[in-house]
Amino acid sequence: MTKEGMALEGDEYENILYVSKDRLEELRTKLKDGKTDVTKEDIEGLVEPENLGEDALLIPVDVGDAGEGFPATTDHEEILTKVGPKQAAEGILKASEKWEKTKEKFSDDERPIPMSVGEWLKELENYEVDEDEGGEEELMKI
Repeated sequence: MTKEGMALEGDEYENILYVSKDRLEELRTKLKDGKTDVTKEDIEGLVEPENLGEDALLIPVDVGDAGEGFPATTDHEEILTKVGPKQAAEGILKASEKWEKTKEKFSDDERPIPMSVGEWLKELENYEVDEDEGGEEELMKI
């Protein structure tokens, strides 16, 4: 896939969230065994992959498919505020399973693809930093 195909622009991409594949599997195991609670830090580690190393694999999930009551946003802080860590984990896992069935709605050239943290960080550099009226900087959604 070309670099242009990796850029996520347009309404159809507004619910695409990139998460750590390894940490998603850890969460799946954690939820299955039910012995430990899912924490805010677990969700932050899932969606903030910078400390994983440049070769760690990130996968796209469509949080629009995360289930009823799950906020359709890629802002993990908003997700945590609305549903809490355990439901956030369950929703993201559900979204990842549905993604495997619904990713075909994108053409081959436009489908979000798995990428390394290094590639993801390069993609982020392609997006401008906006300043809102309050003077706070905010990265455009990918």
